[in-house]
Formats: sequence, C-alpha cells, structure tokens
Amino acid sequence: MFEVRDLIGGYGKLEVIKNINFDIKEGEILSIIGPNGAGKSTLLRALTGLLPNLKGSIRFLGEELCGKPPHYYASVGIAHVQERHRVFGTMTVRENLLMGAYIKTKRQSIEKNLETVFELFPRLKERLKQQAGTLSGGEQQMLTIGQALMMMPRLILLDEPSLGLAPLLINSIYDALMKLNEQGMTILLVEQNVKKALQISQRAMLIENGEIVLQGNSQDIKNNETINKVYLGMA
Repeated sequence: MFEVRDLIGGYGKLEVIKNINFDIKEGEILSIIGPNGAGKSTLLRALTGLLPNLKGSIRFLGEELCGKPPHYYASVGIAHVQERHRVFGTMTVRENLLMGAYIKTKRQSIEKNLETVFELFPRLKERLKQQAGTLSGGEQQMLTIGQALMMMPRLILLDEPSLGLAPLLINSIYDALMKLNEQGMTILLVEQNVKKALQISQRAMLIENGEIVLQGNSQDIKNNETINKVYLGMA
C-alpha cells in the first residue's frame, strides 16, 4: 500500500533521515520508536510532503508522491496528525472538525463523518460549540485526530498522540486507534510510549540517528533484550 525506498532528507545541508526503506501493508499498524532526536517526526514530515531537500521514492497505492506538495498527499487519502494537538483555538469544536473536510470530494459525507468521529470520541459531541482552545490537552488531541478522520483517509500518520496526556486519556486515544484499525484503517504511529505502541501495532521499526536499525514483528521487538532494557526499563 505504502512503499518508501532510499529516502534521504533534511533541512538545508543537514541530513536528518538517511536511506529509509520500509513498507506499510493495508489495514495494519506500523509503529516507529526511538530516542528523542532520532528523526521520527522528521520522517513523518518527509512522508507527507512537508520536508524540503527530499530524495528517494514514496509510493502510495502505486503512485509516486515524492516531490508532490502536502495538499496532494491529503487529496489521495493520507492524513498527518502532528504532535502537540494543533487546533484552531478561537474556533469551535465543530468548526475545527469541518476544517478537516476541506477536500471538495469529502464534503458530501460531512454529517456521516461527524458521526464516525463522535462514536470514537463522545466528548467532542458534548463540546461542539466550545472553543477548541479551552479544551483539555486530551480533548484537543481527540479533536486533531477527528479533523484527520473528516478527510476519510486511507492512511493516517500520528506523531506522539499520547504526549503529555494523563493515563486515562492515553487509554481513550489508544482505544480509538484500535477501533479504527479494526475498521480497516491503516496507521503509521510515532510514539515515545514504546510499551503502548508495541502493544497495538502489528509491526514496528526502531530509528536511531535518522536510520532504521531494527524492524519486524512488534512482539519480537518487544521481546528484544536491548529494547527491553533501553526503552521498556526492564533488565
């Protein structure tokens, strides 16, 4: 479904991601784990057209996307939820959600898509007329994911969805992601909460210094001695 080959990119002369190669199969969750500064968020930016100086190949459903502008990625069904719940603070929850349906071909399904979002995140329905900037951090994260779902994406990329959230809200976010995956959504997940990421994903890859150093079945990676010691805090 999604194929990345020999991807290199960065900012100016600074090369941040190097020789990235991986595939995502339709209907799976692939987790990206690694230390702070490893290049995880930069990789997601590269995969949605937000990173300059990009070389290599990004193919989605057989179409080459490398070099295309960000709005084109969105138009073919790729949604990117960036870290730290970016919402339009002075707009209402409903207005924020409608911003996710800006793609013309998705506008006819707005009400249906709203109901899909409300089924996953009932709190948003309770706060439809509330300004987004007054929501809690967890609610804002739900809203940013809801915005992305309004696009009816085939593939959704999530950057640190649990960052700064209380455990109960983290569980709510992850319950929603698992439901989406059960419904057929393909998910690429960047997450510092390694235990959670490996728990819900079918496959995972470890990035260090901008390069993939390990990838495979999530359960196998979870049982890897180095992963246990460095990322899960287990001897």
